[in-house]
Amino acid sequence: MSRIERSLYHLEALFRTLNGKFGDDEEIEFSVAHFLSNFPPWENEQLACVYEHLRRAISPAIESVCLNDPKWLGFLAGAEQSPEEGLIQTFLSKGLISAHTVVKAGSIERRKEILGTPAKHDSTDA
Repeated sequence: MSRIERSLYHLEALFRTLNGKFGDDEEIEFSVAHFLSNFPPWENEQLACVYEHLRRAISPAIESVCLNDPKWLGFLAGAEQSPEEGLIQTFLSKGLISAHTVVKAGSIERRKEILGTPAKHDSTDA
């Protein structure tokens, strides 16, 4: 098994451990730290590189939805992190199959269907 394949398996295991959650929550940080403590530092570096590649791959897909849907744009306007970062992390934490599906989606409408409604969006729903 190649190092990249191993990193992909580790990422999927981490995503399943997080159960679709991501962020600065102490429980999540503890879970991630505990998970990463099971691997040598060089494997964690590989994991970080693969994660960064996935983040860069999914970013344009999510950005295309955000720029074409007022609900998504409103969600991003209230984000504490850089525009799409929290959304990208949250979506990636749903797993590799979800990430692959949204990246390969042929249209913005299909991407919106896959992504659903922004969970924290509440500024224009009232």
